[in-house]
Amino acid sequence: MNLENFGYGEAIALVALLVAFYYGWQNSKLTKQLITKEADEAEAKSRADLGANIVKISKNNYRLKIFNRGSVAARNVRIELKHEDEEDHCLTQREIASKFPHECIEPHQGVELFAAIHIGSKSKHPLRLIWDDDLRPNNEKMVYPTI
Repeated sequence: MNLENFGYGEAIALVALLVAFYYGWQNSKLTKQLITKEADEAEAKSRADLGANIVKISKNNYRLKIFNRGSVAARNVRIELKHEDEEDHCLTQREIASKFPHECIEPHQGVELFAAIHIGSKSKHPLRLIWDDDLRPNNEKMVYPTI
């Protein structure tokens, strides 16, 4: 190739080629991001998402509500308390044993447990929620419901 004959037409063609390669590269990055996003959305549709809150019903009457805000049912739901917190926890083992393991919590539904809250109670009550759903068995989530 002789550079003496390199004119405006060739320069414009070279710039157009570089711009085309750049936008092709950007398009491939965007396509990968969209594929990842769609995969995450598909996973979210087959996943249960459990949470917990302490709800005040009336004066000196509290409930711990465990709920499913996911889009599929949570099966075989279990609760674990931290070992060092069991004595000071607002839930009794009897209350937990009476309702858990819970067979199934449907989407947008929940289970309420009596919470024994008193003046000396801690304000934060850590729980480990364990459940099975359509995506995988033994999902775990640490939640920290507070008064």
